[in-house]
Amino acid sequence: MTTNKYATLHGTIARAKRHDCQKVVMRVTLVEELLDQLSNAEKQIAALASENAGLKKYICDECYVENIKTGAKKCAGLGMPDTPATDAFLDEMRAHAIKSALNACSECLDRDCIMESNGISYEDAALREAGAMALHDALLRQERAV
Repeated sequence: MTTNKYATLHGTIARAKRHDCQKVVMRVTLVEELLDQLSNAEKQIAALASENAGLKKYICDECYVENIKTGAKKCAGLGMPDTPATDAFLDEMRAHAIKSALNACSECLDRDCIMESNGISYEDAALREAGAMALHDALLRQERAV
């Protein structure tokens, strides 16, 4: 995620380093360190959100609470608190993954490009193009659902 967001900034940093402006280079170095820290923090947040989602699923699927008086058991997930921050973060991650997949498969929608890049026949390229189009359409439907 961070790489795409800050691509312009990285270009500015590279230009400043090429021009060897000492004060700018010092500030740029600080910005680079901050970007690295931000990238690491985003990775940690993603890992924590994923872990939290797994724990929520486990509690809902596997844990039960027994009523002492009646002995009746009910799913522990029924009393689970809402986790809107985790849910929103995971929705954002899914949307980003879908958009990345759409961008990655868009080059496979051109038959001539498929033939050249893979060195295959027109017929094989047509089959791959049809498969890529089906994947592309499915990803678009999924993106709209998210």
